[in-house]
Amino acid sequence: MNTSFEKQQLVSCYCSPLDGCPHSSSVCVSSTGCFHSLHLDSSLTFVNRESYGCFANHTNQVDLHCRNSKVGTQLLYCCSANDGDLCNKNSSLLELLGSTHVNSSGITWRLILTAVLIPLSALFCGLLGIMLLWKCFLKKRIMKYERYSDELGYKHATFTKDISNYLVQFSEQHFPDPKSSSCITPSNKEKKLTFKSVTNPKPSCEFTSCTSGSGSGIPFLVQRTIARHIRLVVCIGKGRFGEVWKATCQGETVAVKIFSSRDEASWARETEVYNTGLLRHPNLLAYYASDMISRGGCTQLWLITAYHANGSLHDFLANKSLRLQEGLRLAGSIAAGLAFLHTEIKGLHAKPAIAHRDLKSKNVLVMHDMTACIADLGLALVNLQSLPAGQISNSSSILSGGVMSSSVTQSDRLCSGFSGPSSLGPPPVGPRVGTKRYMAPELLMAVDISTSTNCVDHTLCMSSENVDNQNQCNYLPFEVYQAADIYAMALVFWELGRCTKGAVGESIEGYQIPFYDLVPSDPTFAQMRDIVCGNTLTTNDTLKQSDESSEKGHTEKENKLTKISPDYDERQCRPRVYQRWMDDAYLCRYAQVIQECWHDDWSARLSALRVRKRLEQIEAAVRQLFVKKKVEDHHIHSNLNDLSSLVANNEKALL
Repeated sequence: MNTSFEKQQLVSCYCSPLDGCPHSSSVCVSSTGCFHSLHLDSSLTFVNRESYGCFANHTNQVDLHCRNSKVGTQLLYCCSANDGDLCNKNSSLLELLGSTHVNSSGITWRLILTAVLIPLSALFCGLLGIMLLWKCFLKKRIMKYERYSDELGYKHATFTKDISNYLVQFSEQHFPDPKSSSCITPSNKEKKLTFKSVTNPKPSCEFTSCTSGSGSGIPFLVQRTIARHIRLVVCIGKGRFGEVWKATCQGETVAVKIFSSRDEASWARETEVYNTGLLRHPNLLAYYASDMISRGGCTQLWLITAYHANGSLHDFLANKSLRLQEGLRLAGSIAAGLAFLHTEIKGLHAKPAIAHRDLKSKNVLVMHDMTACIADLGLALVNLQSLPAGQISNSSSILSGGVMSSSVTQSDRLCSGFSGPSSLGPPPVGPRVGTKRYMAPELLMAVDISTSTNCVDHTLCMSSENVDNQNQCNYLPFEVYQAADIYAMALVFWELGRCTKGAVGESIEGYQIPFYDLVPSDPTFAQMRDIVCGNTLTTNDTLKQSDESSEKGHTEKENKLTKISPDYDERQCRPRVYQRWMDDAYLCRYAQVIQECWHDDWSARLSALRVRKRLEQIEAAVRQLFVKKKVEDHHIHSNLNDLSSLVANNEKALL
């Protein structure tokens, strides 16, 4: 190939395609030279584009482009006037390529094949992955159903076995009459198969047949549990864990708390607490049963309890005012229910001490007789220290594996908010860690009590919103969490006091939640700690001083207990005690109980039983007052009648 051209001579060159040629002519004239170029694909096998043309006049493009005839995927042939006119038309590039094929459209069949196969391959892999995930999901659901059925004593056949074999054994065991089971004719092969069953089925079980009705398959008998007897009527509340429905069960009105499957830990824990604690008390929400059901294509976990039309104390106080007797009766019933929870009952079937850990006005229900009952034990802590070993292993098999607590119940690390000691295993999984507004100061300060040891799992440590350093919290005695319940109960009593009329007068302050004017509706831990704790001692300090305070008695407690003025204390804020309360002889005593219950030292607070006794004394005094007033009114009325009759007799005598 010649690369030296005589620039004075003109040469005629072949030009193609025409849209790139001067004047759309197939022949162009140049004093520099002609070229023929091929643009190949990445495999250097197929020609995507072929072009002919002239180099621009009086330029060095020949030296620039023709120095190397092959650059990447481009082949270039150059010629000059010495090679004659139209020298680029019959170049030898195609001969050099041999089997190279020209694709005038610029798209090869390989590109088309690639563009089709790649999306199809991706679609196939995606469908395959979805099928595998769905298979794993179904397998997990089936295993969960089998475990749940085993725990409740249900008789069932596993889905992975032959269901017809189960039906054969069931029919032979429960229907010995051959006529009643003639529709099931097992073969010899079927009789050799084994299947899973529970040894002691309940004799009173009811079964319902599930079949398509086509007659091509054997119907599968599904046990009729309590959830299938319940008809949901109306949704009466929603929360973080699910919904609460008013429902009917065999003619009786009940409440159904529906958990989603992701909150199974909380549902199982609350069910276990009800079953472990033998919780039967007039001031605790009556528990009926728990069940699992598939509804709307989703697995739902039901907790069935008694239904109370008045709803929660929070909603009840928002629309009503209370007389003094009604307010004291509600407060006394709350204290009675909490005292029963905190009390340990020893015996053959013992009841352990239980801390509620989430006591607030929304978790207190108002019954028809104007008494209250405590609900929502999803965060309750059970101290199994004094229970018999057999009862512990049976009651905590699901959540703890029968681990018995020590003399000082170990608390869970206060990570991701707040969680306390748990003898039944870890607290419920989920965002629910108690209500920050009702947390006692020792719990709000508990995140700062240890600086020597870091958390084992740094992913579980609290954020900077709650704690400056990632610390591990010391173990707290079980009594600390009982005292925290007393603090929360004092805040509920304060809400009651705002809506309770005094012995004299009809004025009330109206319902508000605690600290309504100091923190937002959803405060953070840091905000509540700054308001409630101030410069108080940490929980470690109070633990060290608890023994000393118990030796000194309750004399110092009375000295420390000061009357809170209408203005908030800058160091340790508590809700305001109003002047109306202090002017009333009975509300003043009620306010004193509240102040002793929200004391900053947890060991100086009253016990739930002592609170109940104090409120009963106040209620008895109020009852005597109203009886005395009634007697006086009766005497005044009778005296007026006697006086009127005497005047009438005198008038008759004068006439």
